[in-house]
Formats: sequence, C-alpha cells, structure tokens
Amino acid sequence: MRKIRKPDCEPIRFGHVAIVVLGLFLATFVVSAQPATSEELPKDAEDKVVFVPPPIGAPADRITAGTRSAQPSSNALVFLSPKAGGYTTNPQPTLYWFLPRPYRGTLNLVVTEVATEPQVANGTITVDLSKGLYALNFSQMNFSLRSGRIYLVALDLSDAKQGPLQSSTYVEVVDLNLDEEKTIASFAKRGLWFDAVDAGMRTGHSGLATVIDEEKMVELFSSAGVAIPWTE
Repeated sequence: MRKIRKPDCEPIRFGHVAIVVLGLFLATFVVSAQPATSEELPKDAEDKVVFVPPPIGAPADRITAGTRSAQPSSNALVFLSPKAGGYTTNPQPTLYWFLPRPYRGTLNLVVTEVATEPQVANGTITVDLSKGLYALNFSQMNFSLRSGRIYLVALDLSDAKQGPLQSSTYVEVVDLNLDEEKTIASFAKRGLWFDAVDAGMRTGHSGLATVIDEEKMVELFSSAGVAIPWTE
C-alpha cells in the first residue's frame, strides 16, 4: 500500500460523541481574478438571483489531469452543489445534501485534500435518518478548510440491503470580503455557491435543514443548472 504523507492537521475521527456531533452537523484560497459584479449582469436579472460562475472557473476545472481521477459522483444521495463543486468564504462551511429515502445504517464521511491526497477528516457512525435535507457543518466538527487547497468531500451511506447512497463535491475557500449585505443574491453574483445556499437554509436541532426562501433558492439553482431535489 502506498504510504500517505501525514497531513499538517490531525485527522478527525468520530468517537463516543459522534452521534451528538452528527445531530449538529446534519442539523483560504486567494482569488486572483475579480468576480463579476451586479453591473455586469443583464438588467432583467438584477431583480432576481443569478449565479455568476467565477472567472477562475469551478474548483474541479482547476484540478490537473493527474489529480482529477477522484471525480465527484452521485446517484440517489446528492450534495446541493454544481457538478464541478463551488466556493465559500467560510473556512468552516456548511454543506447541504439531500437524502431521497429513509436510511438506517452507517454513514461514512471522508474529506480529502485533492493535490496531495491525504484524508484530512474521516469517520464512520451509525445513523437512522428520514428523507430530507441535511447539513454537514464543519464548525460542529471543529475542523477548518485551509486556503490554497481544494478538498473533495464525500459521503457514503451504502448498505448491502438498501443499495448505494453516495455523493461527493469539491469545495474551495476564497479570501474575499463582501461590502454589501450578505444575501443569496449577493453571494450568487460573486460565484460563492456554498455561501449562497447557506443563506437560504435553516438547520434545526434534529439535523434536518429547511429552505427559508423557496423562490430565491429556485432562482439560484435554476440559474446554475443544478437540480432541485427537494421539489421532486
């Protein structure tokens, strides 16, 4: 087996507090090019949420051929993100995912730094989940994503009897200060996908997430060409 270089940060492993942490979380790369502004959007788009991809491209678009073998994939379980991943200004972001049916079994989480391939966070816990939207909260895991890195975040709820439930997404943190009000629309026009989604969600103590602005969220997902699983 190939020896993996020890990451700079200690890997996260779930212990006896795993279920408490799960209930909470289920419940900085520098951008060299300036993102698009509202002045660059068409007039008819200024009154609605329009996702504007950053000029530097999505995280997956910037991965070299040698490291891009680990492609995000999904079938029934889906992260709420574009296929090529997205950006956030938060080093401890909240990523949202949709579970299409009830699931009882093990949940495996792996966070991998793409360039050097160490698993910087990993763990397996037993869960009993209902169908719905969930939040993966890095703050509750007490783990931060570092600038200058692209991460592959993968969830696996596969079970021999219930079939595979797997999904993953690329995440990159950008160092960008926003002067305007932090809303779905302001994040979207700057290409900050995960921040925009988080602005339209609320997470309860049960771990289930709720969409708090259906109209704006539909505009966000539609403008980015991302499927809206909770309406299906």
